[in-house]
Amino acid sequence: MRALFIFCLMLIAQSLFAQLTLQGKVIDSATSQPLANVSVFISNTSAGTITKQDGSFSLSIPQGAYQIVFSYIGYATKTYATNTISNPFNVYLSPSDHQLEDVVLVPFEKDGWANWGKFFIDLFIGTTDEARQCVIQNTKTIRFRHDKKAKTLQAIAFEPLTIINKALGYKIQYQLEEFTYDFTNKYLFYQGYPLFTEMRGSGYRQKRWQAKRKEVYEGSQMHFMRSLCRNVIVEEGFDVFRMRKIENEEKKRIRLMLKYNPMPEDSSKYYENILAEPDEKSIIYSGKLTGDSIAFGINDITAGFEFDNYLYINYNKKKVPDAFLRSFPRSSANMASEITLLEKVTLQVDANGNFHPQLALLNTGYWGWSEKISRMLPFDYKYGK
Repeated sequence: MRALFIFCLMLIAQSLFAQLTLQGKVIDSATSQPLANVSVFISNTSAGTITKQDGSFSLSIPQGAYQIVFSYIGYATKTYATNTISNPFNVYLSPSDHQLEDVVLVPFEKDGWANWGKFFIDLFIGTTDEARQCVIQNTKTIRFRHDKKAKTLQAIAFEPLTIINKALGYKIQYQLEEFTYDFTNKYLFYQGYPLFTEMRGSGYRQKRWQAKRKEVYEGSQMHFMRSLCRNVIVEEGFDVFRMRKIENEEKKRIRLMLKYNPMPEDSSKYYENILAEPDEKSIIYSGKLTGDSIAFGINDITAGFEFDNYLYINYNKKKVPDAFLRSFPRSSANMASEITLLEKVTLQVDANGNFHPQLALLNTGYWGWSEKISRMLPFDYKYGK
């Protein structure tokens, strides 16, 4: 398996230099008329264009596992994987169904932003130091549905969000496709298609932005996925171990006891400490994993990533930022994350750090806090440049 993996990595490196120029038209599916000013871009990169008056477009697409996005206000977004396209490529867009809000069981909240705006910002933009320098310029386009019965919160944006990130020097047009928070399990699922544009600034600002991008890249999930594709996770500073979780039996016992009895004064400190523990305990297995023990070559541009239960991933070259410890004062200073697959699938990982299906992977720990819009980098980011 190791020989096959390394051979595929060589093919990945060679294929990154090849590009395809995609050409075609975007057409209204109902009227068959061309659509002008449709945004056509490669998701999570800085590559994009808009259609001309006759609906035509031309876009250079690098080799790799990318999603090409066709976005137009009032129309449903369409995406295509790069391995499914060929010239000429005509796309038919249909009107969006957002206008059907009146027939859904859970209506939009009247004062949604006043009630949920800060909560949304904290979950979507983040609570990092970089988040303080991020602004969503068109918050009025965001509407909220709070399903009290299902205990979920859904956010819907009627146009791409315009986000200014002064910490990293990016303007981001974010086509938000899904945002759901599960209050019961405390899980956040969001998915969208960002287009990055580098902000202009003085030479001093550009150097500062480059240094900040390098800082947030190191130890990030993108850094890990790129290292996994190159089979250098150990060399890049990632300590990876298999892990599983078991129920915290002592916490369960104390909860049950306190349900029917008052807390004994002489044992209150012990009980309080146990109740502050997680509901599950983590068992981390010895034996550091290498890239080729959890990944393999699928084709010339993609690696497969498979594992059972959980992986514990610690980046050993630096500690967490102070902002993380302010949010989680009981946590360790180690830059440690836990990942698990919500369904039994093989993640397909590209050399640029992209992977899919993205909603199949759940992050907790450091990545659960850090992998937010305020620290997001485009897939065409070049480390060290």
